[in-house]
Amino acid sequence: MKKLLLILFIIPLIGFGKSETKIEYWDNGQVLSQIHYLDGIRDGSCRYFYKNGNLMSEGFYKKGKMIGVWMSYFQDGQINSHGSYKYTESGSYSRKDGTWKYYNENGQLTRESIIIDGVEELKFYDRDGKLLLMGEGC
Repeated sequence: MKKLLLILFIIPLIGFGKSETKIEYWDNGQVLSQIHYLDGIRDGSCRYFYKNGNLMSEGFYKKGKMIGVWMSYFQDGQINSHGSYKYTESGSYSRKDGTWKYYNENGQLTRESIIIDGVEELKFYDRDGKLLLMGEGC
């Protein structure tokens, strides 16, 4: 019976890590960042803010690496860019993956980046939304 109680007490300590959300502030008192941590490593939702309090970017981390959809914004709240990160166990960083779109302050699409298996195809657009240039890279 004592062994059973001891096991029931120890299992939760081993099985569950310390989860917390850290909040940092600008010198003017506005929130700078809200980042979720698990056992001291970024893991979960993350939000960064401009000094005026508006959202700068948001996304997710898994085991310290960016994963899934990330959005970034201009100071006025308009979308600056959005796309996804692919999580990999190896390496220090995640990789951009799929389609990334970039906009100007007027909300017009200026650039599109399509990344598949590390190969990037770029498309650039003019003010009228017409394709200007297209190319590939790595």
